[in-house]
Amino acid sequence: MTECLPEIASIPFVFLLCFICLFYYMGVAFLAGLGITVLASLFNFYLGKKSADVQKVLMTKQDTRVKVVTELVNNIKILRLNSWVEKFTVYLREKRDEEVYMRKKLTYIWILIIFVMYLYTLVLQATTFSVFIGMGYTLDISVAFVVMTLFGLLQGPLGWLPVFMGMFV
Repeated sequence: MTECLPEIASIPFVFLLCFICLFYYMGVAFLAGLGITVLASLFNFYLGKKSADVQKVLMTKQDTRVKVVTELVNNIKILRLNSWVEKFTVYLREKRDEEVYMRKKLTYIWILIIFVMYLYTLVLQATTFSVFIGMGYTLDISVAFVVMTLFGLLQGPLGWLPVFMGMFV
């Protein structure tokens, strides 16, 4: 966790500097982008919290399955003597299926996190440029390239946000 400390510390500064520069170039139209950023941050916070909760349940399920396997291996002679191997196999398969279900759930959450991370900058750019043009301004290429670069800088910190929230929540 300490190896991530520089990234955690840089997130507020990157957001602040990008927001100031975007406001300078886009004016009031940037507030639409700020609204999208707030919505994306709230959604990422929810996904980070959900990911942490599912991870805890997954670890519990995995521990239970490992205990069953350990018990099975330690008592294999007794199980074979009493013909309980099939019952223990069914029980072990149930525990494994529960664990696999939680792994799938965690994978789906991470797919959604990655999808939101990459979709965020596209939606942010489209919304901000649309509002900027809708307010009657003309969008020249120099402003567009600078603004797109600033949006690209925002993608990294917003992508790391659910990971850090999952660590600390």
